[in-house]
Amino acid sequence: MLDAAIHTFGALWPGVEPPTSIEELAKYLMTSGERINEWRESAARVGADEALSFVLSWYEGIKLEALQTMRTGSKWTTDPDLIKRRQDTSYSFIPYANVYTFVEGPDDGEENEEEDEEEVDADIEIDTAPYTDPSSSGPAA
Repeated sequence: MLDAAIHTFGALWPGVEPPTSIEELAKYLMTSGERINEWRESAARVGADEALSFVLSWYEGIKLEALQTMRTGSKWTTDPDLIKRRQDTSYSFIPYANVYTFVEGPDDGEENEEEDEEEVDADIEIDTAPYTDPSSSGPAA
Protein backbone atom coordinates (compact mmCIF):
# COMPACT_ATOMS: atom_id res chain seq x y z
CA MET A 1 0.00 0.00 0.00
CA LEU A 2 2.87 2.36 0.81
CA ASP A 3 4.50 1.68 -2.56
CA ALA A 4 1.21 2.55 -4.31
CA ALA A 5 0.94 5.78 -2.32
CA ILE A 6 4.50 6.80 -3.19
CA HIS A 7 3.90 5.95 -6.86
CA THR A 8 0.71 8.05 -6.84
CA PHE A 9 2.55 10.92 -5.18
CA GLY A 10 5.24 10.78 -7.89
CA ALA A 11 2.62 10.89 -10.65
CA LEU A 12 0.74 13.83 -9.15
CA TRP A 13 3.77 15.84 -8.01
CA PRO A 14 6.56 15.01 -10.48
CA GLY A 15 9.95 16.37 -9.55
CA VAL A 16 8.99 16.76 -5.89
CA GLU A 17 10.84 14.64 -3.37
CA PRO A 18 8.36 12.30 -1.65
CA PRO A 19 7.68 13.02 2.01
CA THR A 20 9.73 11.02 4.49
CA SER A 21 6.87 10.24 6.86
CA ILE A 22 3.62 8.41 6.27
CA GLU A 23 1.71 11.26 7.92
CA GLU A 24 3.15 13.83 5.50
CA LEU A 25 2.49 11.52 2.55
CA ALA A 26 -1.11 11.09 3.72
CA LYS A 27 -1.56 14.89 3.88
CA TYR A 28 -0.45 15.21 0.26
CA LEU A 29 -2.66 12.34 -0.85
CA MET A 30 -5.66 13.84 0.93
CA THR A 31 -5.33 16.75 -1.52
CA SER A 32 -5.08 14.43 -4.54
CA GLY A 33 -8.58 15.31 -5.79
CA GLU A 34 -7.59 18.96 -5.90
CA ARG A 35 -4.29 18.07 -7.57
CA ILE A 36 -6.08 16.03 -10.25
CA ASN A 37 -8.18 19.10 -11.01
CA GLU A 38 -4.97 21.14 -11.29
CA TRP A 39 -3.64 18.57 -13.79
CA ARG A 40 -6.89 18.81 -15.78
CA GLU A 41 -6.53 22.57 -15.94
CA SER A 42 -2.89 22.19 -16.95
CA ALA A 43 -3.86 19.81 -19.78
CA ALA A 44 -6.54 22.26 -20.91
CA ARG A 45 -3.97 25.09 -20.96
CA VAL A 46 -1.54 23.01 -22.98
CA GLY A 47 -4.23 21.89 -25.43
CA ALA A 48 -5.66 25.37 -25.90
CA ASP A 49 -2.18 26.80 -26.42
CA GLU A 50 -1.31 24.15 -28.99
CA ALA A 51 -4.57 24.70 -30.88
CA LEU A 52 -3.96 28.45 -30.88
CA SER A 53 -0.40 27.82 -32.12
CA PHE A 54 -1.84 25.93 -35.10
CA VAL A 55 -4.28 28.76 -35.89
CA LEU A 56 -1.61 31.46 -35.56
CA SER A 57 0.83 29.54 -37.74
CA TRP A 58 -1.66 29.95 -40.60
CA TYR A 59 -3.20 33.30 -39.72
CA GLU A 60 -0.32 35.35 -38.33
CA GLY A 61 -2.20 38.64 -38.68
CA ILE A 62 -5.18 37.57 -36.57
CA LYS A 63 -5.87 39.76 -33.58
CA LEU A 64 -5.60 37.72 -30.38
CA GLU A 65 -8.18 39.97 -28.73
CA ALA A 66 -10.76 38.84 -31.30
CA LEU A 67 -10.22 35.24 -30.23
CA GLN A 68 -11.13 36.00 -26.63
CA THR A 69 -14.82 36.14 -27.49
CA MET A 70 -16.92 33.72 -29.48
CA ARG A 71 -18.93 35.06 -32.37
CA THR A 72 -22.58 34.14 -31.91
CA GLY A 73 -24.38 32.30 -34.67
CA SER A 74 -21.24 30.92 -36.31
CA LYS A 75 -21.95 27.89 -38.47
CA TRP A 76 -18.97 26.19 -36.74
CA THR A 77 -20.88 26.26 -33.44
CA THR A 78 -24.40 25.61 -34.73
CA ASP A 79 -24.24 23.21 -37.69
CA PRO A 80 -23.91 19.59 -36.45
CA ASP A 81 -21.87 18.49 -39.48
CA LEU A 82 -19.41 21.37 -39.09
CA ILE A 83 -19.23 20.81 -35.33
CA LYS A 84 -18.23 17.19 -36.02
CA ARG A 85 -15.57 18.32 -38.55
CA ARG A 86 -14.30 20.95 -36.09
CA GLN A 87 -14.05 18.41 -33.29
CA ASP A 88 -12.32 15.82 -35.49
CA THR A 89 -9.74 18.43 -36.52
CA SER A 90 -9.24 19.70 -32.97
CA TYR A 91 -8.73 16.15 -31.70
CA SER A 92 -5.91 15.75 -34.25
CA PHE A 93 -3.93 18.32 -32.21
CA ILE A 94 -3.84 16.04 -29.16
CA PRO A 95 -0.54 14.28 -30.04
CA TYR A 96 1.17 17.68 -30.19
CA ALA A 97 0.06 18.81 -26.74
CA ASN A 98 2.43 17.65 -24.00
CA VAL A 99 -0.12 16.96 -21.28
CA TYR A 100 2.47 15.05 -19.25
CA THR A 101 4.29 18.20 -18.18
CA PHE A 102 2.49 20.26 -15.55
CA VAL A 103 2.00 23.84 -16.72
CA GLU A 104 0.90 26.43 -14.20
CA GLY A 105 -1.50 29.14 -15.23
CA PRO A 106 -0.26 32.72 -15.43
CA ASP A 107 -1.83 33.59 -12.06
CA ASP A 108 -1.28 30.28 -10.24
CA GLY A 109 1.68 31.52 -8.21
CA GLU A 110 -0.27 34.50 -6.88
CA GLU A 111 -3.37 32.39 -6.10
CA ASN A 112 -1.30 29.73 -4.33
CA GLU A 113 0.29 32.36 -2.09
CA GLU A 114 -3.16 33.66 -1.07
CA GLU A 115 -4.47 30.13 -0.46
CA ASP A 116 -1.44 29.27 1.69
CA GLU A 117 -2.10 32.28 3.89
CA GLU A 118 -5.76 31.29 4.34
CA GLU A 119 -5.16 27.61 5.10
CA VAL A 120 -5.15 26.66 8.75
CA ASP A 121 -3.14 23.47 8.24
CA ALA A 122 -0.47 24.75 5.88
CA ASP A 123 2.42 22.70 7.21
CA ILE A 124 3.08 21.03 3.85
CA GLU A 125 4.34 22.87 0.84
CA ILE A 126 3.34 21.58 -2.57
CA ASP A 127 5.84 22.35 -5.30
CA THR A 128 5.18 21.93 -8.99
CA ALA A 129 7.52 21.38 -11.89
CA PRO A 130 8.84 24.58 -13.44
CA TYR A 131 6.88 26.14 -16.29
CA THR A 132 7.48 24.46 -19.63
CA ASP A 133 6.55 26.32 -22.80
CA PRO A 134 3.91 24.14 -24.50
CA SER A 135 3.98 26.12 -27.76
CA SER A 136 6.64 23.97 -29.37
CA SER A 137 5.65 22.37 -32.60
CA GLY A 138 5.71 18.65 -33.18
CA PRO A 139 4.41 15.71 -31.23
CA ALA A 140 5.04 15.48 -27.52
CA ALA A 141 7.74 13.08 -26.43
